[in-house]
Amino acid sequence: MAIFFLLFEKTLYFCPRKKIAGCGAVGSALRSGRRGRRFESCHPDLYFASFRHNSCYFTGREKLLHMKTRIFTLLVLVIVTFTACDLSNESNYTPGIFFLQNPVKNNQDTLRSFYTDVPGTFVMDTVQVGDTVKFLIYLDAYANNLQNFYLNHAPDSAAKIILPEASSMDTIFKDNSDYAKGKFYFRDSHSFLFFPFRYVALKPNLDAKLEFLVVSDAVFDNGFGSNSSKIILKTPIKN
Repeated sequence: MAIFFLLFEKTLYFCPRKKIAGCGAVGSALRSGRRGRRFESCHPDLYFASFRHNSCYFTGREKLLHMKTRIFTLLVLVIVTFTACDLSNESNYTPGIFFLQNPVKNNQDTLRSFYTDVPGTFVMDTVQVGDTVKFLIYLDAYANNLQNFYLNHAPDSAAKIILPEASSMDTIFKDNSDYAKGKFYFRDSHSFLFFPFRYVALKPNLDAKLEFLVVSDAVFDNGFGSNSSKIILKTPIKN
């Protein structure tokens, strides 16, 4: 059974790999087009849901619409399945970055994130100086392996990032990783990782932001696809 590493607060846990349930705020920079990059919003009000008619009786037109909806849903699933991988000798997937839950401010308030006009860039609800925001992100290389992960914030004076204890991260990341600079290099073959951290607002800055970048060992010989994904989350800070 596949094993994954769950990095949570200060402790490292080993657990059987399980299917991850859906969540409110999911953001990723993934595939689109034929083995290209797909994109899913981190807007907390967007959910995948199944719809059920509120009556046991369907008119002929309703039946046709219901059937068309089912056929369209099936086609979407088929397209996603075939565009997700390199149809050559091996399956290769663009890695994903997901927010498994909405960021939580000061252990009580849930923050929302929204689209911007720039692809791959989101903006989070404004926080105030002194606030601490908890994040839980999920990195997934699918059939491939994670190689590098980068976590940075700018400007440096506006905030600081609190990571799990180094002793826990040392079991996953190589010795040449630079935690202070947000550079994490994976030791072994890990297809996915849960990674929590805290973000502390220090000074007012409306241009503050977090940058996430993940790199896998996926290979796209034909150029349709990428072995890396990047997300920028703006985190405006006020007094």
